[in-house]
Amino acid sequence: DGPGEGDHFASVTEGLRGHKARHNLAVMYLEMHREAEAEVEWQKALEEEPLFLSAQAGMGEVYLRLKRWDELEDRARRMEALGREGELHAEALRGRAHLERGEAAAARWGLGRACERFPDSLTLRVLHSHAALKEGLDREAEAALLAVLDLAPSHAEARQNLAVLRARRRLKPGEEITLAGLFAASCARDDDAAGPLTALRDLARGCQRVVQFGAGAGEVTTALLMGRPGELVCCDRARAPELDLLEALAGKTKFEFRLADQRLDDEMDLLVVSDPTLASIRRVLERSVTTALRLVIVHGPNDVDHSDSGLVAAGFRPAGGGRPVAGLSVWERNGSRG
Repeated sequence: DGPGEGDHFASVTEGLRGHKARHNLAVMYLEMHREAEAEVEWQKALEEEPLFLSAQAGMGEVYLRLKRWDELEDRARRMEALGREGELHAEALRGRAHLERGEAAAARWGLGRACERFPDSLTLRVLHSHAALKEGLDREAEAALLAVLDLAPSHAEARQNLAVLRARRRLKPGEEITLAGLFAASCARDDDAAGPLTALRDLARGCQRVVQFGAGAGEVTTALLMGRPGELVCCDRARAPELDLLEALAGKTKFEFRLADQRLDDEMDLLVVSDPTLASIRRVLERSVTTALRLVIVHGPNDVDHSDSGLVAAGFRPAGGGRPVAGLSVWERNGSRG
């Protein structure tokens, strides 16, 4: 005979009361900040299944929130006994405990060693970056954030932290991150920086749409945004984290990023090429066919010969009778305005 109706409901009841159900209930309690009830449910789950790692980790989370440090360390040791995955959870728990207690140096040291053992753990990499940032070690923090982005290039928090870290490095201590501040810092970088960047800012003024190829880490982009064009389209092989920050600082300028291999048939007032090699200019001309293009700026040394770049064949001529403009090669389409 097969199982009867009573047996069926008995199994359903057992499933509802099993260690996984208790775990789910504990998670719900924890989300409601009812740590005591969560602890009870996880303890019952572990009585049923002592090797259930999720419940062990949940108990560690309770102890972390309640700052019960001795019990937290005991729970970390129990997780270590459950194999490699348990060891990873234990290292993350210890690192978070150090950070919660304000022990940034200890957290960075321990998490750094853990990252060597578990190089593909995104959780450990992120925690390691938090520790380096809290300790105020810019170079170590940058390396840790880059390691996070190697595993997860779109990790929003790491991208933001890296962009802010690099921006603050360029500013005075305590200075607020603003577009004007970043522009001033770029201009003050060396004696040759201010002229080209200021000229780019001025050229972008009054433009409805500006397109930039080769956005890189954003110095040229910052200058263009300072000109307050109606729209700025940045094209590159990949989007640097600095562009995320600049987009947030763009104000009324509509900011858009596109991959460099996308074709541009849109109207534009100004085209800026940050990579001045002849090959890159030819590629840009092939991908940006538009009748509304009035001006091309090639950011690079004044003595670069662009006669074979395809600019003349595309209908451009040197602006101002060929006179250089502050470290930029400026070209105008024949018949363009101004």
